[in-house]
Amino acid sequence: MRAVPENPERSDWLSEEDLAELRARADWRQVFAAFGLNRAPRRGNAGDWWARSPFAEDRQPSFHMNDKGWYCFATQQGGGVLELVEQVLRVNCYEAGRWLIAQGLSSVSHSPPPPPASMATTGGGGSDRAVTEEQAEAEGKWRFYEGFHKSLELYNRDHLLLDSRAGLQARDTGQVLVVEGCFDVARLIEAGLLNVVATFGAHLSDPQVERLRQLARRLGVNRFRFWYDRDRAGQAGQEQALARLQEAPDLVADGFVWETELPAPAGRRVRIPAAITDPAECSVKQLQWLRKQKVI
Repeated sequence: MRAVPENPERSDWLSEEDLAELRARADWRQVFAAFGLNRAPRRGNAGDWWARSPFAEDRQPSFHMNDKGWYCFATQQGGGVLELVEQVLRVNCYEAGRWLIAQGLSSVSHSPPPPPASMATTGGGGSDRAVTEEQAEAEGKWRFYEGFHKSLELYNRDHLLLDSRAGLQARDTGQVLVVEGCFDVARLIEAGLLNVVATFGAHLSDPQVERLRQLARRLGVNRFRFWYDRDRAGQAGQEQALARLQEAPDLVADGFVWETELPAPAGRRVRIPAAITDPAECSVKQLQWLRKQKVI
């Protein structure tokens, strides 16, 4: 009989037996490829792969993986498929299991229960957002899954790492765009701008700085442009984020200036209208135009 979690409303929704089944069913080669690891052609064989470590900046392949598991000689850590997902994405084992299922990299023999009805899936860190001023005042603007800590995560990070188009945009533009919220990310993606993450508010934490460092290492792009909201809180948060990254010598950051004058036809100069106060309020055409101007 399958063990039932002590609290069925937890954010994992998986049992220990489920995790064991996910380990057994996962194809380690597919997981290897899902994380963008490039197999070293001159090392290993068909059942024994080597690559540069996803955890260190090594010059020679130090990451080893086969059907028995993986080991990183650069950082001296290892484990199975589930542990690899945990370490790369910095999640717990249950979140790692859900990620394997969501990516089609493994499965369980039953259908895991859906998230509680009060939660909305947002594709990068579960949250439920108030839709009226009354809700925001009574319950707060955002509610997150139990056990989810927004200061530890970057919204849309997984998509940026796993979508080759997003990685290509980051390298073509030479930067990753950092915004405040999920809806900012949604509007930018709607406009075709994929190289973007959000910090769940106008604050950049130390763990989020480490997440940015991981992105830089994986994408080969170490520049981040912060585009926080136009209000006082957003601008103060942007200044603090830039100051924090000045202390990270391996990362480069600058900030979007809302009052920048931009070239327009007939030699005119224009500014973003004062009525637009965050990226989500821009139209798709406006965002695409800003990308052409190389502003974002």
